[in-house]
Amino acid sequence: MPKFKGKTKPNLHKPSMETVMRWMVTFLLGFVVLLPVFAGVTQYEQNRAKADVEDVLAFMQTSCRKYDNYRLANTTEALQDILTKVKTLTAYRYEEEDALLNENRLQHYAKFQYLTGIFVLDENFSVLAHYDKAGKDESLLLSQIIGDKNATDILNYPQKTYADQICLNDNTYNYAISARQDKPGLVICYTDITRFQNDKNELSLSNMLDAEMFRQDVTVVITDGMRVISTNCEQLENILVQYYPIADVLVGGEQLTPDTLLQLKNDSDTWYGMFTQYRDYYLYAFFPSRVVYASRRG
Repeated sequence: MPKFKGKTKPNLHKPSMETVMRWMVTFLLGFVVLLPVFAGVTQYEQNRAKADVEDVLAFMQTSCRKYDNYRLANTTEALQDILTKVKTLTAYRYEEEDALLNENRLQHYAKFQYLTGIFVLDENFSVLAHYDKAGKDESLLLSQIIGDKNATDILNYPQKTYADQICLNDNTYNYAISARQDKPGLVICYTDITRFQNDKNELSLSNMLDAEMFRQDVTVVITDGMRVISTNCEQLENILVQYYPIADVLVGGEQLTPDTLLQLKNDSDTWYGMFTQYRDYYLYAFFPSRVVYASRRG
């Protein structure tokens, strides 16, 4: 039998130093070339994202403007209506003296005119008669109304009248003031319109920003600085701003401007967007990073 001295070791070809240097130079050249390309694509993606966000914010501002115009028109009409009611109540010539102090008469008039309540005051702003549909005291409401200088002006110039809207303890009231014609004093009519403002059948800022109006990959948020009042994301509806990352935008100080492309991290997701302010509203629009940097990944 033939004898074998042992297994033959494979002859491994070791790359020469010249080849190793060539690989290193190629790698470095590739890195030098790709780095500016990567930076250029990143800048391009950010500029495109800013343009897209600006378009969304412009649409949101238009929606807010339409809502404000609608609300202003409704408020003006409602205030004119309650002003007419208080003027009718004070201008009517009653046969009996101190007719305005008759609670039954006030109750009948309030129900007939769909008023929440009526105050009758003397020249010192003391309450002589009061009717409220729910039986509430409403002294805080009265103090807010007569604390306005317009109440004093009407007392001094009885030909004047005044109507306005006031928010108090999460309730909203329309009220009107007119001078008494029988004796010195004031008559105040008021209507609690809170439930009408919360009526989902009414046009609101929330249903003006319907989810179908926007691309599916963008999240829009409108806040009043404290609470999210409108958004196309159900998970964010009616939450406090302090529990959402956009709180950092509001407290960011002077370094943040409406032209800044912001980065927000929420759980495992990263979002990029911008914000702007329209009157008392803060408007935000954000795209997920996978959308913003889609081309850069390629």
